[in-house]
Amino acid sequence: MDWGADQETSTRKQSGEIVTWKEAPALQHQKHWYWPPAPTHPTTIALRKGIDKRYAPYLFTEPTVLDQRLYVVSPQDGVSEEILQAYFASSLFPLSFETNGDVGLGAGVLTMGANNLRSLPSVDLKGISAHAHSHEALEAARELFRGAPPDAEYYPDHAELRRLDEALLKCIDLDPSRAQELEMRVAELQDLRVQRAQARVKTRKETSSGDIETAAHNIIEVLQRWLGARRFPEDWIPEGSSQAQVLVPQGSALVSVDVMLNQATLTVESNQGAVLLQRTWDIMVGEVVLKALLMGRRQFSVPENHEVAETVMGGFRALLEEYESLLEELLAQSPLGPRYDSEVRGRVARATRIRPDELRHPLDYGAWKLE
Repeated sequence: MDWGADQETSTRKQSGEIVTWKEAPALQHQKHWYWPPAPTHPTTIALRKGIDKRYAPYLFTEPTVLDQRLYVVSPQDGVSEEILQAYFASSLFPLSFETNGDVGLGAGVLTMGANNLRSLPSVDLKGISAHAHSHEALEAARELFRGAPPDAEYYPDHAELRRLDEALLKCIDLDPSRAQELEMRVAELQDLRVQRAQARVKTRKETSSGDIETAAHNIIEVLQRWLGARRFPEDWIPEGSSQAQVLVPQGSALVSVDVMLNQATLTVESNQGAVLLQRTWDIMVGEVVLKALLMGRRQFSVPENHEVAETVMGGFRALLEEYESLLEELLAQSPLGPRYDSEVRGRVARATRIRPDELRHPLDYGAWKLE
């Protein structure tokens, strides 16, 4: 909260004013700027639907104020609060939860909104509260609460849960021996929900992956044609300038740079440690060599004169700006939208070997991988 009080909002459209979160006009009518705007109510029972293989009643020994991510639950007149807690922790509640959720989309209990929860079918909790066997349910619930809540897949083998389920079935005048059947149905429904959800995620990822690959492929084709018509650094070396040849075998390697005064020593080593190239250049010429290597060039010419190399680097910066403008234009035209920009950019960078942030970094001590 202390940190948040010092953070600034984005510029307001009307006034252009920037204020801290604490000073934001929308938060000035609350008792405390960081409180949720809706009224808060202390409770001993709250729900957050289901979490993977576990149902999520939150039970408190003392009334607790919660935020809006949880549903606050209060017992009606004639329903014991402890009985309501026992019901939520039993197999009876998740059975109603799962059978009334939308299993088709793999969301199940996660589709339950507040209105759905209000109308969720339930056993007669007033009758249970007044039943002669209600004390058995309360004792079983207290024993269950001493341990961690079980995942639904373990319901049929959980002794404390079995005792609670049997006691509640007695209170609604059903055969307590059906408790295992009840627990198995909940486990099966939970498993079906999770499997559907996993299949849905897998299908979405495969679809997205295919779409991303297609979009990236189309962008890469355009960029590679554009880059193929340009050769760095040769296209920016004035005719008649003194040049030196650079030749490095194809394949992954490591280039390291050692800078001393106005000189730069570049050493290229293979993955096996063999030295493929080692030479000391004028620092500006060395930068031209490094940029060309990072762009995937393995055989090229570089200027030997410092001033000419500066001119070449000016052309390089212009080339990089043109490349980025073209990439942004292609991304804007992509049917995927901005959500997948980062994934498409990654694929493009690997294919074109153009990583603008890396290429803009000035020549200095360090090592770079060549692909």
